[in-house]
Amino acid sequence: MSEVIPNLFVGCKPPEGSLLRELGFHMLVLCADEHQPDASRFPGVQILRPRMLDDGTESPSDVVRKACPYARQVAAALAGRKKVLVTCQWGYNRSGIVAALALRMRGMSADQVVKLLRSKRPAHDGFKALGTPEYRAALDVGCNPSRR
Repeated sequence: MSEVIPNLFVGCKPPEGSLLRELGFHMLVLCADEHQPDASRFPGVQILRPRMLDDGTESPSDVVRKACPYARQVAAALAGRKKVLVTCQWGYNRSGIVAALALRMRGMSADQVVKLLRSKRPAHDGFKALGTPEYRAALDVGCNPSRR
């Protein structure tokens, strides 16, 4: 996992058990539709479940529609100084878009967010944060309904 800004972390499949709570996490966002373990495996941590696909079948508007309610909850948790881990299979696209949209809500531009995420989540085996065009397009749209 990588710390993007203080209290906001992005990563791949999270460790089960009490470790997240012991590390001070308050919220875990499970973005990967294919990885949805029972909440009992993460005691003491609030679980959010966007259940997003990463197969190119979702349009940018679908991505935004799914991700924005969770990004709002992440942004609110960060405003309350809570520690949040946003995850997906690899920790690049689905987790990246939820974290990125939360950062947009905190006043960062799409380009600033992409640069920040890519500096904190370096490319691995050809994967880079927000490397899927649909996710990058969704970030440009953001969660402001008047911009859609």
